[in-house]
Amino acid sequence: MTGELIERTYWGPPNWGEQPATDRLEEAWILVLDAPACVLADHANQTNDQAESNVIVVQLVVTDPGPDKEYLKQVGNLVGRRVTVGGALWHAVTGHNRTPVMLMVASIAAT
Repeated sequence: MTGELIERTYWGPPNWGEQPATDRLEEAWILVLDAPACVLADHANQTNDQAESNVIVVQLVVTDPGPDKEYLKQVGNLVGRRVTVGGALWHAVTGHNRTPVMLMVASIAAT
């Protein structure tokens, strides 16, 4: 998937913005796609059992296996740039998921 990588701040637990004095802020990397995408349903997987059409934003899920978080820093340096991202798609399933479609990042590079 190709688009612009942006970063957004959202209200988090415990009250998801209803009580800002006690609620945590959460950062999310969002890929704004160059063109709308359609995501097919995967009926064998209960979290991906619904198709999505005209998807224009996906939240990136980036894990960093290294102790120094270098990969996370590299991804952060791409904010505001056009990138190409590869990985696995799935539906949002928790309050921490900010877009209907999520993308578990396997690769990311500036385009």
